[in-house]
Amino acid sequence: MSSFASPPESFPPAPSFNPGSSQPSPGSSPPESLPPAPSFNPSASPPESFPPSPSFNPGFSQPFPLLSSGSSPPVGLIIGVVVGAIVLLVVCLGACGLLRYAKSKAKKANAIGDEESQSIQPAMVQFLDDIEREKIIRFTPQELVTATNNFAIILGSGGFGIVYKGIIDNNPVAVKVLSSTSNQQIEKQFMAEVSTMGRTHHFNLVRLYGFCFEPSFTALVYEFMVNGSLDNHLFKANEGAMIGFDKLYEIALGTARGLRDNTHITMTGGRGTPGYAAPELWMPLPVTHKCDVYSFGMLLFEIIGRRKNMDITLGDSQQWFPVCAWGKYEKNQLKELMIDCEIEDKDHEIVERMLKVAFCCVQYRPETRPAMSIVVKMLEGVVEVPGPLNPFTHFFSGGNEPSGFSNRIMLSVGGSDWSSSEVGTSSMKL
Repeated sequence: MSSFASPPESFPPAPSFNPGSSQPSPGSSPPESLPPAPSFNPSASPPESFPPSPSFNPGFSQPFPLLSSGSSPPVGLIIGVVVGAIVLLVVCLGACGLLRYAKSKAKKANAIGDEESQSIQPAMVQFLDDIEREKIIRFTPQELVTATNNFAIILGSGGFGIVYKGIIDNNPVAVKVLSSTSNQQIEKQFMAEVSTMGRTHHFNLVRLYGFCFEPSFTALVYEFMVNGSLDNHLFKANEGAMIGFDKLYEIALGTARGLRDNTHITMTGGRGTPGYAAPELWMPLPVTHKCDVYSFGMLLFEIIGRRKNMDITLGDSQQWFPVCAWGKYEKNQLKELMIDCEIEDKDHEIVERMLKVAFCCVQYRPETRPAMSIVVKMLEGVVEVPGPLNPFTHFFSGGNEPSGFSNRIMLSVGGSDWSSSEVGTSSMKL
């Protein structure tokens, strides 16, 4: 049997492998000397630490530079990271804030919308249905925004809103946007104006074309008066030609006839404008056509005096013209009143008749006021005007005006639902 030779004490060293170096060509002579191979000793203990293995990077001739343990990152890098983090934080916080604000605004809008929609009572819904049966056009808010060119031209303003000029179907109109601190007040004013102006048709009265009623927007669309309203010619006469009393008498008589022909209409749904309505409108009393009689009487006072019924810039005895006129009438001083109102002698008779009719119309108790049919006949001279009673005894007694009288007049009675601003002059040749 052949015996195995004992293993050699050492092996020749293996050639080193370097993929980056070129391989020797076949047939070339080996190198003259090779480094000795490491000895193999199984019993030897492993070394405490291994030398680092060489980096292997076949795509690059040099490895990436690494920061040494003792070096610090560049200052620019630190600043960039910090600034970027701050900007990102600000953007995130801003986005969260905007999102929260949008949600809260939407929630608030929904709550307001729900509250407003709940404030529209069934009576108002029925009222709107009745209006549309009268062939009065109902507009949307956007239609009125377009018609007024986003409410660009203001014609005037009053206690319950601003009037803007607009164009609808190539015709000029006046759009009155109602506003108040209370939705309930807006509803009352809306119902009061529509109940009267929407159902009364006369060439001396402004025509109501249409309306818009939404929880957040309420407006009335009136005929545009080319020559302006009557109050412009009464209260601003110094800016233009003054209307003669013969023409004013025609306006008063025409207005009375228009109201006479519509005495079946009553404002059961509204309570009128504060300071411009009959006393019973502010009391738990039935509302009848006698309210219009009262208001027409107040209109007559404005025509006679060529001024607003209440003018707080004047002295106490002159502030409320109806009381001032009654004082002159009671003391038989009508001539002095005619001079104060710049009324010509030829018009004294007709003005005195109009004044007595006005006193009859504004009697405190509704049943003591004449019907509009009788008012027309008294103005025409067909029926004699009876001597009127003092219509203001409920305010003061003994002829003395107590302290705060003007304020009580403003709160209790005031002017008229049928004020001179609602009487048109568009059909007159001024």
